[in-house]
Amino acid sequence: MIPTVPGVQQVASREKILSRFGFDKALKMSAYASISIFFLFDICRNIKASSSLVKLEYRRCFFPFLIRQIVASEGVMRITKKEARQFLLRYQNLWPPRQLDAKRDIEDLIQRLGCIQYDPLNKAGRNADLVLQSRCRGYREEDLSGLLYNERKLVDGWDKNMAIWHVDDWPFFKRRRQHAVNHYAGRKDELDHAWQLILTTIEKKGPISSIDLKLEEKIDWSWAPTNLSRAGLESLYHMGRLIVHSKKGTRKIYDRIEKHLPGHLLSQADPNQEDAAYFDWYVKRRIGSVGLLWNKPGDAWLGIRDFNSDIRNRAVDRLVAENQLAPITIDGVAATFYTHPGNENLFNGHKGKKGAALIAPLDNLLWDRKLVSELFDFMYKWEVYTPRAQRKYGYYVLPVLFGDTFVARVEPVMDRKTHTLVIHNWWWEDDVKFTKGLFHELTRCFREFMKFCGADTLVVDPGANRYKMEWLQEITG
Repeated sequence: MIPTVPGVQQVASREKILSRFGFDKALKMSAYASISIFFLFDICRNIKASSSLVKLEYRRCFFPFLIRQIVASEGVMRITKKEARQFLLRYQNLWPPRQLDAKRDIEDLIQRLGCIQYDPLNKAGRNADLVLQSRCRGYREEDLSGLLYNERKLVDGWDKNMAIWHVDDWPFFKRRRQHAVNHYAGRKDELDHAWQLILTTIEKKGPISSIDLKLEEKIDWSWAPTNLSRAGLESLYHMGRLIVHSKKGTRKIYDRIEKHLPGHLLSQADPNQEDAAYFDWYVKRRIGSVGLLWNKPGDAWLGIRDFNSDIRNRAVDRLVAENQLAPITIDGVAATFYTHPGNENLFNGHKGKKGAALIAPLDNLLWDRKLVSELFDFMYKWEVYTPRAQRKYGYYVLPVLFGDTFVARVEPVMDRKTHTLVIHNWWWEDDVKFTKGLFHELTRCFREFMKFCGADTLVVDPGANRYKMEWLQEITG
């Protein structure tokens, strides 16, 4: 028999409400496994409370909470951590690595993942290129730049910070562009002269960068004061008036957007007119970017404007109720995870041969570092913004993946003048099983990485760790 729900008295906080209903105990009872959504609505209709605050808290906190618990107890796939790791790696095309075709599959990969992050730092490849080299055999930087600046299948835009996403997603980011229009309207007096000069110069001379303008006046900007040339270009870009035409190193060259994207795309209405639809789309998109994600705060949700845990909870509830997300439980982990329906085949995929890969610091696989720690027993922090004295490893350190295990960390630096890839240091993880298979795949991985970097030779820094590094002699001679 389903236990009756006691009446609600005047309770002023969600903790007291949950305690009053005895959820921690009741939700463990097998009787709740068969409770129906109809019964939930019946409970809500018949609740008698003497406080409107209690009613509000009950609807806002209890109902979504109970739905999540019930869904998690009925018809939910249960897997092990190992199965979860291998699912994530298959989803991310890293099990095994470098199986995609660099000329054919990049567009589809980015469309499926939503976006990959861009970062201009280039010690041995920029983040977006590092993401792709680990998934695409024979990948070179021009494979991505061609899709961005020649074919215009991809766009430099903002999503999870600076990112690269598919051009078809342009209408979905209309809110972001409108926010920029509203924001910069308040600074029109500062920027209007620059805007007029930029648009006029582009009309006369074509694509330009900040060095083509003579606007050296400094103004406050998002990160730090900058010159008016850069502020004017960036604001027009964020408002959707300009597009990144191309790049020379880290310098962006801009052009009028209507010259490069079709008019029907630029004029298309926002597909998500209501807030709920917008946040549902974004939550589903971010879960698709990782492949398997829990409903917890973390970096995987960065960049979604006006977003918080309550909005996230409600979006997850709606998406589960509409069968747009599939909940999954993992042995030994209290939280429920979510993936897109239809991904079940990836849980039973053929293992394939174990391979090794260097993983980008902002790789989609690593977006939620606590999740990675939970499932892979690997805690990673990108230490480029950590003061040197406080770094545990190094400035630009990449995780080394073998099979479904992170086995090491490496700090590679490309010397482009001498075409030499330098390994500044190497750190093995604890309890690594040193096998011929591991060393063979690491050798293969670094040969491919050298090709990606354009390196003719590889050297190990004299001060680097050399324990169990004899396998590198095949490459270094």
